[in-house]
Amino acid sequence: MRLQATLLLLASCVPSALAIYRDEVDHIDFHHALLGTPSAHSTFFLKPSSSSDASLLYTLSEKLLLGAVNPRDGSVVWRQNVSRSAAAADNGLLRASDGTNALVSAAGDYLSSWSALDGKLIWESWFSGERVADLELLELEDAASPSTAKDTIALFGGKAGVVRRLDGDSGKVKWEYKDERFDPR
Repeated sequence: MRLQATLLLLASCVPSALAIYRDEVDHIDFHHALLGTPSAHSTFFLKPSSSSDASLLYTLSEKLLLGAVNPRDGSVVWRQNVSRSAAAADNGLLRASDGTNALVSAAGDYLSSWSALDGKLIWESWFSGERVADLELLELEDAASPSTAKDTIALFGGKAGVVRRLDGDSGKVKWEYKDERFDPR
């Protein structure tokens, strides 16, 4: 009887499974501790360098932590906290474009661009009182700009609807359009 109790105790200490089962499909648990739960609309694979065939998994978590994860072993390559916004953000946005080494993130009134390879800050901008509602990278080629960084188009919601084009290298506003007829209520 005592032997059975000891064996039962030892068996409870051993992991019950070392494989993935059907009921664990779509359950992400390999990097919760370092990044948090990933946002479905802000998680994607991207090659950080055009000279490499390897892709990294980029995510902006619900904790507003931006990171690059090695899909081979789940290790975090780099991570950054983008919750610098003065306006509390419920969620963030993350966008990237093939052929560039830059990611653009938005959280509340804060926009930033990060190097996809090493996570270094490229630029950051704040727009107080205006929350970023959507974000896209402009895929057009500008003849006047030989830069490889893609410009960002950001849609803001506030007292007026505002669309801004931000320079891909500096984050400076190139142009903006305000629609005063917009009523967020």
